[in-house]
Amino acid sequence: MNPLLEEIKKEVDQEGEKVVRDFQEKIIGLRTNRPEPRLVEFLLVECYGQKIPLRELSSINIKMPNQLIIQVWDRNILPAIEEAIKKSSLNLNPQKEENLIRLVFPPLSKERREELRKILERMEEEAKVTLRNLRKEIKKKAEELAREGKISEDENFAFKERLQKIIDKFSQEIEERKKVKEEEIMNQ
Repeated sequence: MNPLLEEIKKEVDQEGEKVVRDFQEKIIGLRTNRPEPRLVEFLLVECYGQKIPLRELSSINIKMPNQLIIQVWDRNILPAIEEAIKKSSLNLNPQKEENLIRLVFPPLSKERREELRKILERMEEEAKVTLRNLRKEIKKKAEELAREGKISEDENFAFKERLQKIIDKFSQEIEERKKVKEEEIMNQ
């Protein structure tokens, strides 16, 4: 393959992997009955005159199948952490106990499960749109190289076919991850 196209292919691989990784990180935040420390570890807490991610202020562990325990390292910031959790979109009621906060995850209602499934579908579509935009941008780069005579028309055509296969692969990864999360939401 032409070295210029090889560089563009590397860019596609990196950007595609980033789209899949970002999608995975977003769907982890969709709450199911099974709590994940990642649900709260990036919550920003106002303390010490700045906003600090919760994971830098505490340890977060799963206790029992429906609880997270946030072990706070500085008891003085317990109210700030509690406030950050209440202000978040998680709809959780933190319970303070000495130097820890307990988060109990109630069972999901049928309506909430359906709502989460729709949110998941929107997230999937957003990720796929990002992949389609990436494909469009990369096609333009390859066509520009062909117009400038840096690659042949045959190389451009072959690259576009290869590009489609790469984008299809990333799209399939997103679909598979969505399917796993959907099962988790609907069947727990």
